[in-house]
Amino acid sequence: MNEFYPTPSSLAFKAKGLFKNKRITRLLEPSAGRGHLLEPFLTGNKHYWPKIDCIELDFDNQAILRAKGLTVIDADFMQFEGASLYSHILLNPPFSQGAEHVIKAYKLLFNGEVVAI
Repeated sequence: MNEFYPTPSSLAFKAKGLFKNKRITRLLEPSAGRGHLLEPFLTGNKHYWPKIDCIELDFDNQAILRAKGLTVIDADFMQFEGASLYSHILLNPPFSQGAEHVIKAYKLLFNGEVVAI
């Protein structure tokens, strides 16, 4: 089932603003789609972007993410186990598994923040 719904830019900027700790050292987007939710982080000089890792099931979307300069580290967030190194997780999960994705994000994160739409 394709549950790809691009996050509007205004909502992406609002979600970024919800992080209390603005010092983002490493960010995970576990259902990255085409990177719309990451737009607020991809402005200005790329040298100043935080380290961003993406997880995305769709191979076409993975190619789009890579073309934007993003790193795709996995395809299935529900099987992913390495989130303890992230300072922040930002996600807009698939509707059919939204609660499961948010719970997994909180369980994986050792010391950081989660913002979910």
